[in-house]
Amino acid sequence: MRNLIIATSGVTILLAILAGITVRGFYLMQENLNQGERDVGFTREVLPRDPDIEIMKRCAEAKNQVAGEWINGEITLPEAAEEYRTINASRPPHLPASLKGYPGNSEEERLCRQVMMYAEFILRGRSDAKAVLARLESELETYVAKIRSTPPSVPSSRATVPAID
Repeated sequence: MRNLIIATSGVTILLAILAGITVRGFYLMQENLNQGERDVGFTREVLPRDPDIEIMKRCAEAKNQVAGEWINGEITLPEAAEEYRTINASRPPHLPASLKGYPGNSEEERLCRQVMMYAEFILRGRSDAKAVLARLESELETYVAKIRSTPPSVPSSRATVPAID
């Protein structure tokens, strides 16, 4: 009976070790896949980078940088929104940026909310996140109120109309 218990314990320990190795191997494989490698049996094959993904990564990195500058007080929210407009416009036609997921009455407001979303993501886990977010949220609400109270500019329609004889 004692030998059975020792054997069962040994098998349990062995299975636990194998499970740990398998889980660790899975995470290592995922890390490699995320870095552009594909598991092909016992070998690895490096996959070519997808240019569309590279474009989206560069845009996201640029937006992170701009949001960071806003967080640090180096630029204002309107300046950050204008930078986001430029970044969004730089994407190729087959990868258009969309602001449809952001609330707002205008493109300007939706751009500001996009900047805010990036700022919230950057601030996650920071000890001063709550205070910084309160400051940014206040700036956002003040600017949005200004945008909403400013009537949209209407192009002049005073074109010269030829007289009818």
